[in-house]
Amino acid sequence: MIKWIQASLVLFTLVVCVNAEERQTVPIGIIAPLTGNATHIGTEITRTVEVMREMLAADNKYTYSFLMEDGKAATDSSPTTSFSYLTNVKGVRFLISATSGETLQIGPLAQKKGVLTIAVISSHKDVKKIGDYVFRTFIDVERGMKVLAKQVRQDGNTPIALLTEDHAFTQGIKELLTDYLKDEFIYMEDYEESSVDLKPVLLKAKSYGAKGFYFNCSHPRTCAIVVNQARQLGIPGTFYSYLHIDNPEFLEATGTNSNGVKYLSPPDIHASPKHFQEFIQRYRKKYSEELKNEFLVRTTFDALNCIMDGIEEVGPDPMKVKTVLQSYEKPGALGLVKFDQNGDIENIDYVMKEIAGGKPRGVS
Repeated sequence: MIKWIQASLVLFTLVVCVNAEERQTVPIGIIAPLTGNATHIGTEITRTVEVMREMLAADNKYTYSFLMEDGKAATDSSPTTSFSYLTNVKGVRFLISATSGETLQIGPLAQKKGVLTIAVISSHKDVKKIGDYVFRTFIDVERGMKVLAKQVRQDGNTPIALLTEDHAFTQGIKELLTDYLKDEFIYMEDYEESSVDLKPVLLKAKSYGAKGFYFNCSHPRTCAIVVNQARQLGIPGTFYSYLHIDNPEFLEATGTNSNGVKYLSPPDIHASPKHFQEFIQRYRKKYSEELKNEFLVRTTFDALNCIMDGIEEVGPDPMKVKTVLQSYEKPGALGLVKFDQNGDIENIDYVMKEIAGGKPRGVS
């Protein structure tokens, strides 16, 4: 298992450690959105990597370098360009990918080239179909759609209107929503990602007599736009969404308008192993603030540990590390980290939450 520096043993460790120059350095590539609308994701992944870099113990068998490249959330071919640079120029054979778009773009390349890849915030249902070199520490959204559909029907909020921001991420969600809610939608409409005036679309949806509204947006900022304008128009019914609703940027932008919004969310995880507790302390000290997306930090933390644990056990051979991960079972920031036959994280699922008093809470 990868070893971590404990604060009380730093001096001793540094004295007895193996000379780092005598060990092989293994590069690990990270492709994440470092620019564009999804930089909040790339920033949190970058912070996680930087803190983990500082925590690595000096007596591991290998040293590790972390190479960040911009995938721009797959708004263009940046993931492919970054993958080519990392693998062909930098010799990377182990990779962390961030969003669904980035993973779907580079995943087939990684599979073909034998580059072991772990996706840390990729929820798209097709990620699990890429191949056996691609693993995922985030939750497949297809699992969550079953939870959401059950909640909508339980609330009696059908028929429902579906408003979708035109984005690769949201189109995948739309496909699943129409599968799991089938004939429950009374109105559906897509709008441009750059739209700032959604009142005409909202009023049209209202005119169809929808009891509930699903706002299918790609970013906390764009989610805030549609929720604020719906409240301004006095749109009745319950609002539903996914993932971005408890983001601080959304909550700040919406204020009391967010109250009552129900959304699909990864679960809260309260128990943490000692090395993740140490990580959180270092994060707070380094950045002088709390984790902005704790679940993403946990998925990234565990993904990097999986890769390095495998390398420490069998060496920097992606095929051998892949075999290790197929039977991997160790405690991590997400709980017991274990992958199913598709390379997806097991023992963790989505929950429904709602905003009350400006704060997220579980749906009772």
